[in-house]
Amino acid sequence: MKKYFVLLFVLLFLDQLIKVLVVNPVRNFGIFLGFWNPPGRFLLILWCLFIFMLCVFFVFIRHLRWPAIFMLAGISSQLVDRVRWEYGIDFFSFYFFPNVSFNFADVYILFGGVAMIFTLILKEKEAGLFSGRKLFKRG
Repeated sequence: MKKYFVLLFVLLFLDQLIKVLVVNPVRNFGIFLGFWNPPGRFLLILWCLFIFMLCVFFVFIRHLRWPAIFMLAGISSQLVDRVRWEYGIDFFSFYFFPNVSFNFADVYILFGGVAMIFTLILKEKEAGLFSGRKLFKRG
């Protein structure tokens, strides 16, 4: 269990450290990759709900722990940015998509989400949808 929390804090620290060291940051008022700019308090509530949901996944669904840790690190880092600066600090952008900017927290969320989807698909194939075997084991 300790390894999950160590990884969570290392990822969170790495993202926050790089945001402090970046030379030309981009202010991101959107949620993910600069898209959808909701009111600030709504965004904080939404992220807190996501964090709660991922904590439930972490506790009750053993095979989703690794993806949940990556998503928790990304969402927590975004939440820290919103509380500290009221916007996200981005430092990567694409030449072909100038309006899209992102940071490591966005990469963590994307990686964790894709890993979670693949894990659920693989576990469903393993257990079978209507086989009667329990897909979500507490562990």
